[in-house]
Formats: sequence, structure tokens, C-alpha cells
Amino acid sequence: MDNSSILLSGVSSFWTEFFEDKEIIKALLEGAVQDSSFSYKRILGSLVNTSMENCPIRLNKPMEPIEVSINNLIEINSKWYSKQRHDLASLDIIYSNVNSPETILERGVDFDFLVPEDSNIPTDTYIDKTHSYIAFYANPFNWLGKNMSISGARTSEKFIHDNYFIKILDDMSGFTVSSGDIVTITVEGVAYTSEVLLFISSADDPLEIGVYLVAERPVLQAGKGILTLANNDEYSVEVSGENYPVSVLHLWAVNAKVDPLVLYNNYGFHFTEKVQYSSEEYKSLLLALHRLKVDGPSIDCLLSVLSLMVGLPVFKDEDEQVLNYFMDGNGTNVVTNLRTFIIPQPYSLRSEVQDSSVEQFGSINTGRVITSFKRYEHMTDAFTVKDDQSNPNWWGGRTIPEEVAPNWDANRRVIVSFSAANTISTNKDSRIGDYNFLIGDATRYAVSYSAANDFYSNHFIGITGAGVLSLTAEQKTILKNSVPAHCVLHIY
Repeated sequence: MDNSSILLSGVSSFWTEFFEDKEIIKALLEGAVQDSSFSYKRILGSLVNTSMENCPIRLNKPMEPIEVSINNLIEINSKWYSKQRHDLASLDIIYSNVNSPETILERGVDFDFLVPEDSNIPTDTYIDKTHSYIAFYANPFNWLGKNMSISGARTSEKFIHDNYFIKILDDMSGFTVSSGDIVTITVEGVAYTSEVLLFISSADDPLEIGVYLVAERPVLQAGKGILTLANNDEYSVEVSGENYPVSVLHLWAVNAKVDPLVLYNNYGFHFTEKVQYSSEEYKSLLLALHRLKVDGPSIDCLLSVLSLMVGLPVFKDEDEQVLNYFMDGNGTNVVTNLRTFIIPQPYSLRSEVQDSSVEQFGSINTGRVITSFKRYEHMTDAFTVKDDQSNPNWWGGRTIPEEVAPNWDANRRVIVSFSAANTISTNKDSRIGDYNFLIGDATRYAVSYSAANDFYSNHFIGITGAGVLSLTAEQKTILKNSVPAHCVLHIY
């Protein structure tokens, strides 16, 4: 006997002896229990969410409703994208209905997923790259090309408040449009093209006089603007919101692993405004950034954060030891006492890790240096971090940032490490009043070098290496914003 039958046996005999639609009641009971169960999971999850390290990545749901609204359905390159409230990227099966589904959709055959990082989506679309989308391989409202939605899926209507009503502010004598006409509305310099659904020209009509647009996708913004007709006639208009019924298709995700965005909502928003979906890699990155905030930008800490940012492996546990490493077509395989890592090409294993391995390429390492690595310690040589203690004067030839020396032009901010005779016109970038310009001295340095050597050297940190090419502009910004204000990162 299934769970819903057990539940059904516990309700009043009216529902079991006289009510004919027992399957509906069974489904209702099972759905109520599943919903309550998921609520308990979220409540229990909120307790462990107080620890970033133990924060759950996803919550399991046997069935998760998927709502496809026709006004938010966007067609791009023969795929139909529907925004979802949760990231369901691990989903493989979608049912048209819960009990005995008439249609079963398979990932890779009938649908797939788009996440914000997908680079195949054109930039000039209405795709909101902070959300996950289901990409249907056919229009779900015209699934088999017969103006019929997915067989077995329930449809309904809902009222939405969106910017679909255009009020004409100019003289309307001679103004006319017809259903199906394509018009352009420009509000604050942003143009939007849509199809006319309805034109009301008479005050006797119960609807307001103006143009109603097809609810395909929302106008970018409300406000006053210009309406351009197909014949290029222009009219001053006001775009306002309108309650409008749209069709909604209801599907079901089976064995869904829902991402409630706990990692981003609780911790990630401190570092970036861009929503990030939960993953073990993202959790590790947040832990590393938190460590950077707490422990400060030490060389070891920065190397750990940099590796995590570009997806390179780091040691996962305290006192992890390397047993063996070898090469194959995927890169360098590193076997520890706890797990196996793969370092992708072209990156190499750092020498300290090689020297600590019990075996090297399957042979005993006779010169082994016994080392236990720390949690999140970096494994590769992808990055080099420099400071004035480890690499004195590494900053020669670098540029003092404009925010550090705002009144210096670009040439004076380049750190030039040479001395010259302390005479007039020796160095055109020197100025009377420079703190290192002392009358009577035999020689003088460029003021950029003196400033770097005397003041800034203990605040400059250099980041270089092959891994820098993998850092995005956003990641560089996150790094620079995560170090103390007195530190200046040079990423090159």
C-alpha cells in the first residue's frame, strides 16, 4: 500500500465510501504531507545555515511545481525560455501531471537548462541573467504544432500587472492602429517593439481609450515616451501598468533538488550583487573570502582564494597528505590519503606538493619531504603572490594607482627605479615641492620610486602567473574589495 493510501484510510469514511474521486483526495493528501515535509526541512535547514561550512547546497523535493507563464516565455534560436523561481539544473525528468502523466519530458531531448553563466545567450535579449531558465525545445503552448499545450498538463489564467497599456497624449484625430500591427515605444531612450492587441478609440467602451499590447514580454519601464507607428508617425504617450489575464501551464519536476539560494542570501551578497547559485565550489570560495576578510591578505590566504576563484583544486581537510601523483589526458592526478584531485592543463603541481608525495608517477619518492597540508591550501603553481618581504622591490615598473596619488599624472605614477644628478631638467617628472627633492643632495630618485620605497611597499601586493588570465573583471573587483583599505593589489 502506498503512502497516500495509508493517509486516505485515516480520513473520514465519507471520503472513502461515498466520494468517487478518491485519486484526487489521495493526491491532495500526499501533496499536503510533502509540502509540510519540505517546510520542516527548511526550518531545520535554517539552524545549520548559521554555519557557512555546514550550509546545505540543495533541498530534495519529490515533486516541485513548474509554472510556465506565456508572458514570460522568450524564444531565442528555436528554444523557448521560461524563468524559474528556483535553480533546478540537476533535474532530469518533468511530468505533465502528477498521477499517471500523459507526457514525460526528458532533459536533453525535450528541455535543458540555462544558468546565468551561459555564454551562448545573446546580450540583447530579455533573458534575466540572475535567474535560472528552463529551455524547452518546442513551444510548450504549441507542443506538437497543433496550437495545443503539452498533453496532460493543466492550464489556467492569472492576472498580471504589467506595462501593456499605452495612453495617447497628443491629438488623436486620425490616429488608428489595428490588432496585429507592430509598434515601437521609446521611454527614456530605450526602445521596445511589440504587437498591438487592441485599440480602444471610443469613450463608450468600458476599457480606457488607448493601445493595449500583446503580453509577450514586459515593456522595459513605465513613463512618458514616444509611440512610433509602422508609417513612422510619432505620438507622445504614457506607458502605464495594466491588469491583464495570461495563460499559465503547470508542469511537475520529479525528484527535484531545489536551490533555495541560502549561500548567496546569507553570505554571498556581502561580496557581489550578482546572484550566485549554490555549489560546493561556491561554498569553498565564500569560506576563503571570509578567511581573507578575517585573517587578512597573507600570501597563503590569497593563493587559496585565487585557486578557488578559477576552479583549481585545493586541499579539503587539515593534515591531508599526498600519496601519489601522475599524468594522464585530463591533467595531473593527485592522490591523497582522503581523495583524488585533478589539476587541469596547463597548470602544474607546485614543487612542495611534489616533494611531499610518497610516490611519484608510481615510484617510491626516496627524497620525500614529509608534509601535512592545511585546509584550503593551494596545490598548483598557477599564481604567484608577491610582497616586499618575499620579493623586495618587485613593484619596480608597476604603476601607483590613481586613487593613491590622485594629483599625479600617469607618467609620474610609474615607478621608475633610477637615480639621477640632482640638477635642473635632469628628470622632467620631478617637481619642486616633491618630498624627496632636497636642495644640496647630489642625486635624487623619481618621486614615484621614493614614494613606493618609503611608504607604499608594505601596502602593495602583486598577483601574477598563468592563472591571472582566467580571472574575470568581476573576480578582480571582488578581490580588491575584499582586502583591507590600506592594501593595494596589483594583478598583472
